[in-house]
Amino acid sequence: LFFFLLIPVPGVLTGPCPGGLNANSTFFPVASTMSSPPQGPQTRINMDPTTDNNVYELENKSKKDLIETIVSLRNEVAQLKAKLPPKPPQPSENCTPWNVFAKPGEYFEKYKGGGAKKCIQWPKAPLPNWRILFFSFVAAFVGIALIGIVDVYWQRPLGGTGWVGSMGAVTVLLTAAPESPLVQPRNLFGGNLIAAVLGVGFKLLFRGYEQYIWVAAGFAVALTISLMQITKTVHPPAGATAFVAVMGTTSSFFYVVVPVLINVGILFGVCIIIINMSKYMKWPHYWI
Repeated sequence: LFFFLLIPVPGVLTGPCPGGLNANSTFFPVASTMSSPPQGPQTRINMDPTTDNNVYELENKSKKDLIETIVSLRNEVAQLKAKLPPKPPQPSENCTPWNVFAKPGEYFEKYKGGGAKKCIQWPKAPLPNWRILFFSFVAAFVGIALIGIVDVYWQRPLGGTGWVGSMGAVTVLLTAAPESPLVQPRNLFGGNLIAAVLGVGFKLLFRGYEQYIWVAAGFAVALTISLMQITKTVHPPAGATAFVAVMGTTSSFFYVVVPVLINVGILFGVCIIIINMSKYMKWPHYWI
């Protein structure tokens, strides 16, 4: 039967076949005579089925096209890397999973700012240029001064207050670290708004139960943090905004507008004007 399969059948296989098989060939071509087409992204293969053998026409890209492709890919990779957030410091190879506790010597070195050099390397913040210090100083002074003017000449005569203690921390972030994602407009307004609403809400909820005001403060701050994380509006000073609302003398949701949003609006306007006057600083880096 095997020998019969090797005999060509006349009239059945006539003319050239697409795979190079004709009436004078067998059904089992020798593997060594078959060549595989070269592979690669720079090659285009054209197969002509009308000939006895497969013809591979290789068309290579010119050097100019190849260089342009490489340059464009490098530019795209650089743009993608620029959009990625900075990587946090990673443990070195000497920091093993079971080596989680600091040695006694390293423990006390941490009080002096040293220690833990084998595990995590935190870069030291460079000393800012005097030009940056100047604009930070001016923006902080003008912002806090305007908040004080609102308090002294508007709210105090009405028996209210025109300031929130957390605005001091907001000013530090806005003027000393305007590039921080924690102080961009979305976080600035969203975080303080959430904190003010929750702080006043828990203050009113525990009215008449002042002995448990510490529970209200804990819930207000913790829930503020959770909601800021969910809404991507994390803003550290907002924790103080919620805490002051619970522990202070506020008694209505008017606290959300005055002083919270008024204070935030003043700092927003001052910083967007003064910070952007600097050649080396800008704010905001993005809006939403």
